[in-house]
Amino acid sequence: MRDKVKGLLIGITIGSMLTGVTAYAASGTPIKALLQKVNIYVDGTKKLTANAITYNNTTYVPVRSISTALGENVALKSNNLYIGKQPLIKLTGNQAFELL
Repeated sequence: MRDKVKGLLIGITIGSMLTGVTAYAASGTPIKALLQKVNIYVDGTKKLTANAITYNNTTYVPVRSISTALGENVALKSNNLYIGKQPLIKLTGNQAFELL
């Protein structure tokens, strides 16, 4: 599944200047997705315009764009996506040193 998403994102990046994009999933199956600009509104106020992908009648907007519109932080930790408050991470001294 993760490889399919990577394939889709690579295809979108290459064709980001086009209004229609054809990308190849990891299985080699061609898919047709529409790349479009969408306006993001929060409580009736336009916050920003972002690139979105429409595939199989579903529109996908980057989480970073949504978090920016909401004025919240975003983080992906393991398989968890956080918007807003982030969990506290407890590190030992050695773990903190390794991160530096």
